Amino acid sequence: MLDPARVRFVLAGTRSSGNIGAAARAIKNFGFARLDLAAPACDPLDDSARRMAVDARDVLEAARAWTSLDAALASARTVVGTSRRTGKHRRPHYRLDELAPTLIELARAGEIAWVFGPEDHGLRDDELDRCTHLVHVPTSAELPSLNVAQTVLLAAYELRRAALPGAAPLEGPLEPPADHAERES
Repeated sequence: MLDPARVRFVLAGTRSSGNIGAAARAIKNFGFARLDLAAPACDPLDDSARRMAVDARDVLEAARAWTSLDAALASARTVVGTSRRTGKHRRPHYRLDELAPTLIELARAGEIAWVFGPEDHGLRDDELDRCTHLVHVPTSAELPSLNVAQTVLLAAYELRRAALPGAAPLEGPLEPPADHAERES
C-alpha cells in the first residue's frame, strides 16, 4: 500500500505558471497532493496556473515554494530525477514504468521527492547528481522531449498503477483481437 503523503512532486525552475497548474491537476488526478516548487521563475498562483489547475486549486494553493532545489529536497530519502537524456553521468537510468514498483517499496522507508526540471532544458547534471534514481520515458526519437506537466502526469500515473492491489504485468501470449468485420457480426 502506498501512502500518497510520502510522495512529493518537485518542479525546479518552472517558467510557465500554466505548467504548475497543470501539474497540480495531474497529481490530484492520481491521488497525490504534495507539490513543491524549487526556485520557480514565474508566479505560481497567477490566473494561468489557477485556470490550468481546474479542480486541483487546493493542491496549487498548498504548494510549498523553496529558494533552491537543495532546500526542497532536504527531507527526502529517495530522490527521483527525470531526464530524457542518457549518458555516462546519467546512470543507472531506468524506464519510468520499470522503476515505479521499486518506488512503492522505497516509500515505505521514507519520503520520495520526484524532481522535474525547467521546460527549456530539463534538469542539469549538477541537479541530477542530487538524485538517488534517474528515470526516462521512452518517447519518439523524432520529438523526444515532453512538456513538464505531461511528465508529471505520467510519473503520477505509473506510481499509482504500481500501487494498485494485484498490479503485475500481463503474462503469457495474448489472443489477437477479432478484426472489424468479426466484431461487427
